[in-house]
Amino acid sequence: MNKKGLTLIELLIVLFLLAIILSAVYITFTTLLSDYRRETRSTEAELEKVVGLDIIRLDITHGGYGISDNETEKVFECVNVGCSEFVIRSTFNVTNIDTQSWIFVNTADNTVVGLPKSSLKYVYIDTDKKLLKDKASWANRPTAGKYIAFPLQDNATGCSVQTCTKITYSLSNFNLPNTCNPNTYKLLRAVNNSNGVPIIDCVADFTVRFDYDNNSDGKINLNEELLRYSDISGDDAVTFRKKLKRVRVFLLLQDGGFDRNFDFQGPIVNGKIDVDNDGSCDNNEVCLQLPNDYQHYRWKTVEYTIKPMDL
Repeated sequence: MNKKGLTLIELLIVLFLLAIILSAVYITFTTLLSDYRRETRSTEAELEKVVGLDIIRLDITHGGYGISDNETEKVFECVNVGCSEFVIRSTFNVTNIDTQSWIFVNTADNTVVGLPKSSLKYVYIDTDKKLLKDKASWANRPTAGKYIAFPLQDNATGCSVQTCTKITYSLSNFNLPNTCNPNTYKLLRAVNNSNGVPIIDCVADFTVRFDYDNNSDGKINLNEELLRYSDISGDDAVTFRKKLKRVRVFLLLQDGGFDRNFDFQGPIVNGKIDVDNDGSCDNNEVCLQLPNDYQHYRWKTVEYTIKPMDL
């Protein structure tokens, strides 16, 4: 039986080989962990974008919901020239379940369709869209005629003649995640007088256009597509609702994080994304502004064409 042990040199060789193997295992593990974390963050970001975009779609779809023809404020409004601050008016709020219903009443035969709540206030509008009663309880509802009762959010401050909720979308660079290009923004959603909640991060640009039946012929001609709010804001609130056919939302979103090995290529005209890719950003064409130092990021254009249900 050979009782000879390992020499010091043999032991050092074994330890050296073991260190190489453990180093390789560690590097593989940390690489996999980093990839997993990156993919997890990317998946979470994509889910947040999907949810945020769906909220925008629902808000615009319900623009004008519960608004009477007595109201003088328009159901949609752009606060600034580029429409990076966009206002939607309705009694509906996707984040408040109490506002997501209506009640039909026919006092002639005591028909009530829906489930009223004594704790809520309602705006009562007749079948001709005329305001009957504003911010009244179910116990103080109108006693004659056919009408629809729309439940209201308690702090609704969006309208002038009646009560409604105002939802405002705007861009802010406050407390931007460090994964975003530092020249991008958060898209905030503010309900009534709140400061707003971020629903999408890393937004390079946001704007809204309108398909508007200017000549009232019942169809949208080529020169009536993609109009700016300033082109149509002169009409009163009732005419505005009758002529407005579609709302078009455009966003330029960062897709993924910084990548020094990537060089963004796209339909760029004077530092802007040319949405229709015709090589021009003139007149009423939609072009979205790229941020500074955009080259090593991926960018994605999102377009929604939405027909509000209550126009």
